Amino acid sequence: MSSRKKAQRRADRPLKSKPSPVMLHVRKLVRAHAASREATEAKAKKLEAAGETIISGGLAGGDKWEITNWTTLDPIDRGDDGGLNGYEEALKRLDPDGRWYHHDDIEREFPVEVSETNGLPPTLADALAQWVAADSTPYAEIAEVAEMSPGEVEKLIDDLREFRLIIPGARIA
Repeated sequence: MSSRKKAQRRADRPLKSKPSPVMLHVRKLVRAHAASREATEAKAKKLEAAGETIISGGLAGGDKWEITNWTTLDPIDRGDDGGLNGYEEALKRLDPDGRWYHHDDIEREFPVEVSETNGLPPTLADALAQWVAADSTPYAEIAEVAEMSPGEVEKLIDDLREFRLIIPGARIA
């Protein structure tokens, strides 16, 4: 039986009579990521409805950079000339009035906030936050710990991971 199927079977079972602090905290994290994402998307949609441009992009390794329309994922400009300086020069040239909004700046307005969980040391809470947000953590593992279905975890976290896209196929830590 695959690990995903095992996690699904576990997630479908009723909660234990006394949930562990780790399970409770991971559930809080998953839901907090979803709330942050929803608030970010709502602000971005409001800005776009007002005619503003939302971009993503930045450095893409070495001297390469890219500016992308966040909504359509269409490249606006890219280059391999000067790294950060080339990127900043392109922004000044393309958006001389500085009216574009970078998606990362909008996302920072809505940080993932999770209250302390009784019985969970702060350093473990920090490690769990990194684990939940890591691209390498399988949804099935998060679902197993949170006693949620893998599908629910994927729906709530998948967009969070997509937010860290710089350019298609490139990710930041």
